[in-house]
Amino acid sequence: MILEKLYFKNFRVFKNRCFDFSKGIIGIIGSNGKGKSRIVEGISFLCTGDIEGTKEEAITVGEVTGYVSGKFTHEGKEVYLERHLDTSKVILKYAGKEYKKSSEVKEFWDKLLNINSEIFNNIIIARQGEIPKLFLGSKAERTSIFQKIFLVPNTEKLRDIIWKDYIKTLPPPFPVDDVQAIEAELLIKNESLVLQKIKSADYTLVTLDGYRVLENQIRDIQFTLANIVKQEEINLKLTQLLNKLNSEQKIKEGFEAELKNAPFSLSQLSEQLAKFEECKIRMESRNALSNQSADVEKRLKEFDINNINENINALRIQIEALHTTINLAEKNIVEANAKLRKYSSLTDKAVCPTCGQDIHVIANLIKILREELAGYQDVVLRSNIDLTLQRDKITPYLKHKETYDKLSNNYQFIQTELLKYTHVEYDESSHQLYIAAYSKLDKLSKDINIFVHNIMLIEQDIKASEALRNSLNTEFTSLGKEELHKLLQQASYDASVYKVKILEKQEIDKAVSVLNAEISNLNQRIVNSETNIKRNQQRNILEKSLLALYDAFHANQFAKKVIQKYSYVVTDYLLQNLVKFNIPYTANVNDDFGIDVINVEGHRLPIVSGGQAMIIGLCLRLALLQLFAQNFSFIIIDEGSTGLHKINQEIYFDMIRQFPRNQFEQVFIIDHSEKLADVVDHVIDLDKEYE
Repeated sequence: MILEKLYFKNFRVFKNRCFDFSKGIIGIIGSNGKGKSRIVEGISFLCTGDIEGTKEEAITVGEVTGYVSGKFTHEGKEVYLERHLDTSKVILKYAGKEYKKSSEVKEFWDKLLNINSEIFNNIIIARQGEIPKLFLGSKAERTSIFQKIFLVPNTEKLRDIIWKDYIKTLPPPFPVDDVQAIEAELLIKNESLVLQKIKSADYTLVTLDGYRVLENQIRDIQFTLANIVKQEEINLKLTQLLNKLNSEQKIKEGFEAELKNAPFSLSQLSEQLAKFEECKIRMESRNALSNQSADVEKRLKEFDINNINENINALRIQIEALHTTINLAEKNIVEANAKLRKYSSLTDKAVCPTCGQDIHVIANLIKILREELAGYQDVVLRSNIDLTLQRDKITPYLKHKETYDKLSNNYQFIQTELLKYTHVEYDESSHQLYIAAYSKLDKLSKDINIFVHNIMLIEQDIKASEALRNSLNTEFTSLGKEELHKLLQQASYDASVYKVKILEKQEIDKAVSVLNAEISNLNQRIVNSETNIKRNQQRNILEKSLLALYDAFHANQFAKKVIQKYSYVVTDYLLQNLVKFNIPYTANVNDDFGIDVINVEGHRLPIVSGGQAMIIGLCLRLALLQLFAQNFSFIIIDEGSTGLHKINQEIYFDMIRQFPRNQFEQVFIIDHSEKLADVVDHVIDLDKEYE
């Protein structure tokens, strides 16, 4: 795969920049801050989607959107890829098809690259200073670089998981009892169980049913004794009720005789009292009407009706005269206004067209008419004022007359009503005598009803008591009270003895139950102990395996094992690359993550020159490329000369001049030195681009 074109839109220092690339070794030079490393970052973001920091931080300051796009050639076909910074938008075009879904783009792009992002970022790109640090860096720096370029995963997190989630969470050893001691205790418990079962056999006939029979017998005797007491109480009550019944009946009969011998019946007295009440009401109504008549007559005398009528008639005549005056004056006003309108229309003429008079005569006539009109209007005004005064005077007289007419009509109505009560007669003393006689007979009647009700209740109580007496249990009534008490005493004694035996049997049964539970528990403890012994054996095996795995994943130990696993293949590739640079040595990685250089005799060289170290380091990177990404077609080396001595820089650039062109289709080398331009096939000078 060849990268032919790289375009930046608002990416870091590049607002709108396009780079064209070709095959061969491409050198990108420029002073610090011109964007050399940003080109490497852009290629990495385009190929993997990974970026330093966040995508939003990579957008040019002051802008809100941005993207990176590139055009590749793969197996003779054009590939277009575009990744955005402000969104998750990504576009891939290949062989006439366009992919926009992130999942589809990732799947297809991974197939085209045939490597993952980790290989791209750690193997394809040689970061600034990594090659010289393989020899010159501290052990920690060398360890970090070797773990990175050999793609050794970070096992510390895995070790933490093994320790925290597995080793630390292992359950403690399961408890194991002394089985021999438990078996000895089990033997003692079984012997005690046999003894308790022997005791239990002596109580075979002692049952709760037998005790319940005795309890029922005691309850029946107690019930019979209680019934005997109740019968005695009921008999006494019946005697009292019969005596009370006889007394109530005698009193009732006396009241009935007195009521029968009375001179008048209650109905006759009631009719006569109703007549007295009617006469009393009519007499009270007549008295009330008489009082009203006297009151109305008194008020009528307060009015001088003749004077009122005379004043009303006189004022009405004056009001009518004022109405006539107003009507006449208003008629004259209408006529005067008509004449004024007629004569006013002639004021612009010399003579009158009708009578031929001079206009100055008409003007005098208009003046006279206006004076007459004012006089008529004054008459209407004064007449309306007088009319209002006369109406105010007549209003009180009319109200007095209205009141007088109402009182007069009321007086006539009262007189008519009084005629209805002419023959009313009422005697208060006779009325009171009848009331007293009625009250006495009414009380007798009510007392009789009360006694009738009481007698009915007594008879109902007698029937209920007799029914209760007949329903009482008579099972032991053939025996006397003393015999029943003796029988109750004997039954109570038998029950208490039986109850003691039942309690003894329950204690034995409880002891048997406890022993059975204890024996079952001891047997279960033996089974559990045997099971836990097997569990502890399995736990110990698991713990030993986890500890061994935990030690195996130690960062240095694991990295050494991984690098040792690849060392044979890497050594072969390394030797092939060293031959290309005419280096008569071989090299391998030692346990301290250093590089041992071996001469043709097989001896380790104690020291190598800076130039040789650079070539060996570059060859090691090429060997790893052959191991992990042998089908990938380009490599990126970023700032390889940084930190090198002047002589070593010369060796570094000479090494690039000798770089095997046939191994990679594209090699991107980034450096700040202009000397790089003399040893590469194509140059992109960012300083000149900015100028």
